[in-house]
Amino acid sequence: MRGQTEMPTSQPEYAVLNWFGQVNYAMMEWTNDYWWPVWAGIVFIGCLISMAPLSTHHEQPFHQIVFVWIRKTILWLGAILLLLPFIMLYLYDMTTQKQLADSQQVWLQWFLNLAVQNWFTLFAAAASGWMIRFMLLRYALPAWSGILRKLRNTQTDDSPTDIRLEASRFNVKDFLPSKYYKKDAILVGLSEEDKPIHIPADTWYETNMQVIGPTRYGKGVIMGGLMDQAIRRGDCLFYIDPKKDKFAPHVMYQACKATGRKFYYLTLHDDGIGKWAPFSGGTDRDGLTRLETAFGLDFTGDPGTDYYKSQERKELEKAFRQTRQVEVLKRLMEETDANRINAELARWSNIESLCPKKGSGFSIEKALKEGAVVYVQGSLDDSVVKTATKIFIAELIQEARRLDKERKTHLTAVIDEVSFLASKTLAQALATAVGFRVNFVLAYQSQNDLLNIDDKSVNPKYVHQSINVNSQIKAVYGGADFETAEWAANLSGTIIKEVTRMEKTDISNTGGETWDNQRFVGAQEENYINTNMVLTLPPRVCVFVQPRHLASICFSSFVPVKDMKALDEYLEHKEKVYTPPAQPANVSDDETQENTGIDTVPEEFSAPKKKEEKPVSQAKPESKKPSDAEDSKNKQDDNVVQFRGKKATDKDSRPEPTKGIDNPEFFEDQESDKAKPKESAPTNPAGKPKQVSEEENKPDSAAEPTPAQLDDSEDDTSNDSDEAAKKREKNRARKAKQKAKKQAETENAAPEEEPVSQAKPEAEGKPNEVEKAKAAVELPDDFAMDFGGLNLKSDDKTMSLLNDLEEDEDK
Repeated sequence: MRGQTEMPTSQPEYAVLNWFGQVNYAMMEWTNDYWWPVWAGIVFIGCLISMAPLSTHHEQPFHQIVFVWIRKTILWLGAILLLLPFIMLYLYDMTTQKQLADSQQVWLQWFLNLAVQNWFTLFAAAASGWMIRFMLLRYALPAWSGILRKLRNTQTDDSPTDIRLEASRFNVKDFLPSKYYKKDAILVGLSEEDKPIHIPADTWYETNMQVIGPTRYGKGVIMGGLMDQAIRRGDCLFYIDPKKDKFAPHVMYQACKATGRKFYYLTLHDDGIGKWAPFSGGTDRDGLTRLETAFGLDFTGDPGTDYYKSQERKELEKAFRQTRQVEVLKRLMEETDANRINAELARWSNIESLCPKKGSGFSIEKALKEGAVVYVQGSLDDSVVKTATKIFIAELIQEARRLDKERKTHLTAVIDEVSFLASKTLAQALATAVGFRVNFVLAYQSQNDLLNIDDKSVNPKYVHQSINVNSQIKAVYGGADFETAEWAANLSGTIIKEVTRMEKTDISNTGGETWDNQRFVGAQEENYINTNMVLTLPPRVCVFVQPRHLASICFSSFVPVKDMKALDEYLEHKEKVYTPPAQPANVSDDETQENTGIDTVPEEFSAPKKKEEKPVSQAKPESKKPSDAEDSKNKQDDNVVQFRGKKATDKDSRPEPTKGIDNPEFFEDQESDKAKPKESAPTNPAGKPKQVSEEENKPDSAAEPTPAQLDDSEDDTSNDSDEAAKKREKNRARKAKQKAKKQAETENAAPEEEPVSQAKPEAEGKPNEVEKAKAAVELPDDFAMDFGGLNLKSDDKTMSLLNDLEEDEDK
């Protein structure tokens, strides 16, 4: 072997060679254990962070700079690891001095065996590094970018409206409205922050209100609260309901009962209680105007149709001067050629609730003067009743204006489904009603409803504009009507939002998208309460707008009704008590109308009746025996009672109507009053009852006085004089003779005629006793008005009696 290689000849050479051998051995040992795992780590990191870029830039974040240095380190380390096997082979050859045959082949075999054993580790490292990088770039980093974007401390949080976010924003709230009632304001509901939303009292009384929303979205809820407060504040209230509301009349009746207010319930169709004469109330011109409007006789500007309307109106005015009742008008107009009017009168006369008896029926004038609470129910199915409901509104407006100075309270008129009842009269009244202490609350379903009103003679755009402009308080509920939602959003006004105009994202080569670190912000104008918000409002939640306040989201709640059966029981009781008795077959309609002791409707619906006044007697002092003229007047007093239809002692005398919303004792008093006869005692000029002597109550007191006695009755003022005693004796003798004569004369006379003596007038120039008797029985001029239009002076029976007195002869 020594011949083949040279061994070290000196100790230093041997030491150096030995040191290289040891280093080579250590390197081979490290390579055997770590060379391939290090390569696996390098490949894993390189695949994970990628090997680009290899240079830094000032805009790169810190982690990118670190990655650049890691990439450079990987490259240098990889280069060293690639050179290491060659270094080990050289050292191996150098240290062995080629003493071993095929030493290079042995070393290569060893290295290849290591590669075979560790190649899978190298591949797994590369695959795992790439997969982790793919997952990070495609899923983890976008998610993390989104989290960081949400957690940004932004300069503005404004964003454009999104209906997906608005859909679940609001929920209904239940609360007790009366808890938030105030004396100087009207409660509407609660805000999003559970704070009460009020309308100042001065704004409420000087402004009309609109309530808009689909069916079953809460219009009745908010109106119930408004009406409950109006009643408790003492205001006069009319609620006109073209359909039967489920809760409103119960809320009204409950509030009236709690506050002692007068409550009227009226139905304009025949399936309910109460009657109303459409054309009888108010002045003649107002009644005629309503009649012409109801029958479509308003001029439209078309000469062809207006000519015929003018001719029919002429005939109608003639008949209207005679009567205002529908049935009587029908009979009068049948003789004319007014076919249109006759057809309408025939239709209207078929509805009994619109044709009450003369002097009866609901009186708007009476209700306004009383400051009452009135529920009026119409119908949307019957065209006549629907038109009658419009006429009712017209009369309410006319009477409220006419009685402005006589009314003691403010009037609030609530009209539901006003799109079916809109008219020119209502549209005009909205602009002026506040001037005569009236405000309206109008409810309907959609803005487009006002553009499709039934009255074709009225421009719907005018009605639409008048209601929108003159109703400054508005409550708009949500629903599917985009135009109404957009209109409500515009009412709330606009605001300026600083919203993101543009924001970039970065898309990786793996398809993952991350938000860039920049966004562009710009100003955008948007409604304060946007359209998406209105469309997604749940029931009982509305947009509320009032003057001088920002629009707000308002939550309304029901006024609780303690007893839902109380009103039904009250109406059922009224209907039973006021059912009219059956009339004899031989009694005419006029007699029934004037003499019926019980109204066909409750006293709340009766027209106001004037107070009865008794005629003043011209009698002498009570201690003196009444003269013959006074006897004649006493008989006239009985006749006066008969002129009223029946005597006061008749069993069917009518009790005075009571006041209040519910008085059970009224019906007991009614029965007891029937058994009490009315006393008709003559009165002296001072207004005190005259004491009647026993002789006046005797049967012979009916005899007629002589002219001499008439003189004595006027001149004699002494109660105990002898002359008076003599006259009384003569009078008794005269009465006895006249009684016998009268009995003989009345045997062949008619039963209803009363025997009278023939008195002869006195000489000319001297006052006639008969004229004095006439003056004694003559009544005031307004007596006819107090007794239903009967005139005592023109009565046949009374005039016959006075004529007989003029022909009486002194015996």
